[in-house]
Amino acid sequence: EEYREYSYAMSHALYMASQWARFADLGVRWTTGNGLIGEKPGLSRTLFGGAPGFVRTPEAIVREQLSEFFHGGGHVVDSEVKGNAEVSTRETPLGSSYEALVTNATVDKNGTLSVLVVNRSPDDDVKSRVDLGGFRHADTVDVSVVAGRSYDDFNNDEHPDAVTIKKSHATAKGDSPTLNWTFPAHSVTLLRFPPESD
Repeated sequence: EEYREYSYAMSHALYMASQWARFADLGVRWTTGNGLIGEKPGLSRTLFGGAPGFVRTPEAIVREQLSEFFHGGGHVVDSEVKGNAEVSTRETPLGSSYEALVTNATVDKNGTLSVLVVNRSPDDDVKSRVDLGGFRHADTVDVSVVAGRSYDDFNNDEHPDAVTIKKSHATAKGDSPTLNWTFPAHSVTLLRFPPESD
């Protein structure tokens, strides 16, 4: 009753993105949690809502953001988070906290390293150092971020763009093995590092 939009808000997109990251480690390329289109007006449990608006939900937008990540024709590579931030919750059968960041990384058929970071904290940005090991990359990093103003933001007919993909570029010297980055609260971030050119 207090959070009727849970199945199509940003919080649900965070849940699905973290599940996709974990399933990828198991070799599962894609899973779904909602239907495509609702039978009646409204957005509940669908990717594109019901007639007549067919508004894209945050989950649909994250799917668009991550399509190349999961279908780039490459393979998953090891990733881990050291010193992960903890998010406190009320006491549950599973405990009273959870890790803020969930990650995965792939190298696609063209040699691009993609790093997926889901910040599940509803309130806190997480500053982190992304260590690329020995990966030699170009100086420009492609960045995409999906996040609303709050973890419970959703798109509807009145506000179809409350949650969108924001694309940008960052500079990281190709000979640098690390990148300092702040992952916004309640966000899905994809960092794409093209390989160093010959």
